[in-house]
Amino acid sequence: MTTKIEVVDDQAIQFSTLTPEIVLRTIPTATVIEAGELRSKVSVPWDYKSMQTLAYLGLPYLSPITRDYDFSGPYEPKPHQLLICNLATMHNRGYCFADMGMGKTASFIWAAAYLSQLGLVNRILVVCPKVVMRAAWMHELAMLLPYDTVAILDGSAAARKRKMDKHAKWDIVNYDGVEVLHEQLALRDYDLIIVDESTMIKNPSTKRWQHLDKVTSRSQRVWLLTASPTPQGPMDAFGQLRLLSPESVPRDYYAFRNMVMRMGRPGFETRSGKKVPPEWVAKDDANDILKRFFIPALRLDKRDWAKDLPPVCDMYLEVPLSTEQDAALTALKKQVIKLAVESEEVAGAIINKIYQISSGCVYTHDDTGVRGVVEYDMQPKVDAVIELIEEAKARHVGGFVGGKTLIYVSHRHVCDYLTRCLESKYRVGKVVGGSSDRSDILRAFETTDEYEVIVAVSSAMSHGVTAIAANTMIWFTPAPSTEVFIQAGERTDRIGQKQDGRRYYLFSSAVERERHEHLQRGTAVQNEMLTLYKTFIEE
Repeated sequence: MTTKIEVVDDQAIQFSTLTPEIVLRTIPTATVIEAGELRSKVSVPWDYKSMQTLAYLGLPYLSPITRDYDFSGPYEPKPHQLLICNLATMHNRGYCFADMGMGKTASFIWAAAYLSQLGLVNRILVVCPKVVMRAAWMHELAMLLPYDTVAILDGSAAARKRKMDKHAKWDIVNYDGVEVLHEQLALRDYDLIIVDESTMIKNPSTKRWQHLDKVTSRSQRVWLLTASPTPQGPMDAFGQLRLLSPESVPRDYYAFRNMVMRMGRPGFETRSGKKVPPEWVAKDDANDILKRFFIPALRLDKRDWAKDLPPVCDMYLEVPLSTEQDAALTALKKQVIKLAVESEEVAGAIINKIYQISSGCVYTHDDTGVRGVVEYDMQPKVDAVIELIEEAKARHVGGFVGGKTLIYVSHRHVCDYLTRCLESKYRVGKVVGGSSDRSDILRAFETTDEYEVIVAVSSAMSHGVTAIAANTMIWFTPAPSTEVFIQAGERTDRIGQKQDGRRYYLFSSAVERERHEHLQRGTAVQNEMLTLYKTFIEE
């Protein structure tokens, strides 16, 4: 049951509680204004210290940020952003699981600014993926807090250290940078550390996690942000929980696994003598168990807060192979049958080869080990994409920038190849890993008619991107991982979208379709390779 809070004359809050004696004992200035047999109504001064005390006790609270802070920047905070600010200013540590596109970055900047106004925060560290260091965090800081000093700790090790020496108020570093600078970061004693896209530290056995743990353990205030805390299953939570609240979970990996997972298939030995480990699956109540660990946490679903957000339809579209592609897959199948080996290594190599043939680009190696690329005719797939682009343009109505198409591929060479195939008909922007002009292309895509289509490597679009000018998303090839699939798949379905959305998953074989389905279910790839391998042989 949600307890209603009343604000009285901007000086006090009032609410009903079963435990008024606890309130009176911990906050001497609180009073009981209505005593009842079961519940009593109490009045508590509306100040920072009293509200933080209520928050720690698990009682109703309301941060004074809404009264005392003049939210800076060109736009007003939305109600769900005020909820984020409420939690972030009252608790020193916690988790924010708001959906993508709900303004987590701006909310935490405002929260940090309010805490700084109170004299509680002076030095802030943001740890995030490289692609959002500038595109999200620096961009938002420039708009909301233009007078705060900001240092982007990227480049060589020497360059990163020189930038740290500037002693900016905000230091922004990517996860690889933490490994380079962990000693210097630990000595900085940050008042607030924000870890963005925290699924990147899900494994406590990695150096990345261990270095970050040394840095965060020295800070009183640490917040973990992500829209999907467990994209591949409950075990993704282990590293995040161990980093933020290690006292709440077992230190042992296997003890935690036994709490949230069960054995789905026992281990076995193949005919070749290789031992295949057991397969573990999530328990039915795994989410309920994790909720007890993720405290305090705020989960916000964008469709609960944007009732007018247009619907999105997911559709599978089977596309025929070209003669060249069909011949290559037939030859591959003969090799596989002749090989007659079932192992995860072989299965993984074969499945990747299937994806490459279907995408039109196959990687090869010559006798000296130099890698090359062979391009196959993929005209049927290109024709299908052209039809979908035309459909997207036809569906667009209204006097705003829209009716555009976002196409995802898995590799750079496929991105280059498909871009060449489309740019004779459309104005195409290309985004690959390390694109220095990514922000310019996306800004033009969103606000002008310079680009009708973007062809992008999906991993390069998985963070810090808004593409609501597109009403159509095409997965030309399956995503490389569940995390990339979840992140990249949300780039068009965000608050501010005015167009009905369609997501198309192209496939030319049962293997590709199953892969798309596994990703939608959040199935770990390594547990599915043998299944896809057998599907290919049986198809």
